[in-house]
Amino acid sequence: MGIDHPLRAQTGRWSAKGCVPTLERGNDQFLLKKWQFMRQNVNLHIGTAEDMGKRFTDAWHRHERGEDVHENNITFLNVEDMVSALSSRRLSLLRYVHSHSVPNIKYLAKELGRDYKSVWNDVSTLSKTGLLERDEQGIRAPYDTVHAKVSLLT
Repeated sequence: MGIDHPLRAQTGRWSAKGCVPTLERGNDQFLLKKWQFMRQNVNLHIGTAEDMGKRFTDAWHRHERGEDVHENNITFLNVEDMVSALSSRRLSLLRYVHSHSVPNIKYLAKELGRDYKSVWNDVSTLSKTGLLERDEQGIRAPYDTVHAKVSLLT
């Protein structure tokens, strides 16, 4: 299944998506490095926790029927939050992180020619939405494509 992570919501991240082990060669043996999720695309939605729940339930039922369900969803509570989270500077930052190895925010700020505090705020916001991942290995943008869908129907 996938993840559905609302910006500023109380609850949110779920995942039952297929994951694969990554292997690293060492001492003429392949060792399990860590489990990594295969993610290429993420779908952005505007909606409520109820909408998230419906997507989750639908994916769960498809999985129970034996379908191979691999989807990643991020739900924003309103269009203003989505537009704010995906400003042109943040999109540029996402593109840079996606194509480069980024060990930390200080390095990223230097590479982008931006001040540390602004980059920290952007990384923090993008991490909260689920578009960036941070750990002791560094900062990563795991998705190749971000699909945003905004309905004009009410």
